[in-house]
Amino acid sequence: MTACPRCEGQGRLLKATIVATREDVIVCDECEALWVGPKVESGNFVDLMTYLRSIRIDNGWSALDVHGEL
Repeated sequence: MTACPRCEGQGRLLKATIVATREDVIVCDECEALWVGPKVESGNFVDLMTYLRSIRIDNGWSALDVHGEL
């Protein structure tokens, strides 16, 4: 299990794909921090809902196809 650097290990990092765009992302199941691309650092995340709305998707977690833990 890879711990989330944003919420200091409270959540698990999950590999997922945004279904509508086929974009691979990493998301925390606790704080909903989202990383686009393979580099996970505490300062380079965006909130899941903020990112989805920025690409005109409003489905929340149902917009993701979660593949499992990082």
